[in-house]
Amino acid sequence: MTLVEIAGVVACECPAHARVVLFDPQRRRKLYVRVHTQAGQVLLAELAGVPSQSAALVDLLRDALRAAGASFEAVTLRFENNDLCASVRLCGPQGRREIDTEPCEALLAACRMGAELFVDERTIEPPPRDQVPEAYRQAVETIDFSGLGED
Repeated sequence: MTLVEIAGVVACECPAHARVVLFDPQRRRKLYVRVHTQAGQVLLAELAGVPSQSAALVDLLRDALRAAGASFEAVTLRFENNDLCASVRLCGPQGRREIDTEPCEALLAACRMGAELFVDERTIEPPPRDQVPEAYRQAVETIDFSGLGED
């Protein structure tokens, strides 16, 4: 597992999505994780120190963990069957426990609670740039740009 930091949120080529930039400071490399635009906006606000109502469940979780004498320790991101998955590690009186969760929520929780963020090493390697899904390639090739800019 590689310890990473949330470096920011940038635009994505896919409509309704943004990319969270994760940075591995030890090897000085980046990983881009695609999230829904709303999740990206909430995360970007959190990074800027602007609390969001969307993080209310994260606050509720933090308060419940504290009341139970437990803490939120870390988030781990990994790929399983080409899907991004996340788990959170909680530590309490009965020991540590890993719980699977939705990646966007896990990233927000890590940011809001200052928890460590780990990425499975296989997740860091970017896919080759020439592997564009065929359906996407065909859709782009059928767009007719003639007439644009003539007004």
